Amino acid sequence: MIRNERHQVTAALSGERLDKAAAALSGWSRGEARRCIVRGGTYLDKKRVRVAARKVQTGQKLELWWADPTEFEPPPLDPSDIVLRQDGLLAINKPAGVHCQGARHRLSGTLPDMARVLLDSDEQPEPIHRLDRHCSGLVVLGEGRRARSELGTLWRSGNVRKRYLAIVLGQPPEQATMDAPIGLEPGGASGQRGVVPDGKPCHSELRLLARGRDTSLVQLEPITGRTHQLRVHCAHMGWPMLGDPWYAPKAVRDMAPRLCLHAWQLSLPPGALGTPCEIEAPVPPELLKGFEVLGISWPTS
Repeated sequence: MIRNERHQVTAALSGERLDKAAAALSGWSRGEARRCIVRGGTYLDKKRVRVAARKVQTGQKLELWWADPTEFEPPPLDPSDIVLRQDGLLAINKPAGVHCQGARHRLSGTLPDMARVLLDSDEQPEPIHRLDRHCSGLVVLGEGRRARSELGTLWRSGNVRKRYLAIVLGQPPEQATMDAPIGLEPGGASGQRGVVPDGKPCHSELRLLARGRDTSLVQLEPITGRTHQLRVHCAHMGWPMLGDPWYAPKAVRDMAPRLCLHAWQLSLPPGALGTPCEIEAPVPPELLKGFEVLGISWPTS
């Protein structure tokens, strides 16, 4: 649950460090206040402040945002996670569990902030598109205003091809088209999607790559770009993804320690930052191990 408090700096705290003032006003320890500042959940007069030594002044409005319980803090990115860095385009192989965007209570541990730290940059690269937190794989970020503008225009054109790998329960056919409409699931958890009659039009393509013991490795291509589209479509067709915390039955969810969905390949056409570009993110070790355990032969070509 996300919680927040609002305070006003008193005359007695004027000129004090932000961490000391935040601790005094909230009743937290100095350490807890500093952690909130570093994570990006502290605001002075509606502006995020991440410097614990910043001096506060009488009358300033202080906001504190945090998650209860504390959220998982991912390890730093490794240089090998950078798949491509070219003309302002930064493609990163995002680990599963990492958020693509910040929130009111969180900036530390998000992909843009982790990329900034890895690149030792003063400017934070901005994601051009989103990837589910539970999913691993390619995320493209823009470095600089020009790159963000051109890449954003390209993504909105719908001319970027995206291909995913997924391990699903069951034996789907060699190819399948999935076009059930998707919308908010009535009575579901906040943000949960489902196939509903008045949902938005959706189109996904499936291609079988390999079969295992009661499971299959498939390539998925979303033609439209709805939230959780691939996960909802596969579950609706009776092929839920292993490890899916929202759309798979518990027995299928427990078959893997993470969602078995990986943003594998991107095809960028001409029109942004130069020539066409094919980008591929290596399959993470935990999924390769899953292939082995499930008896799935990973294609060599």
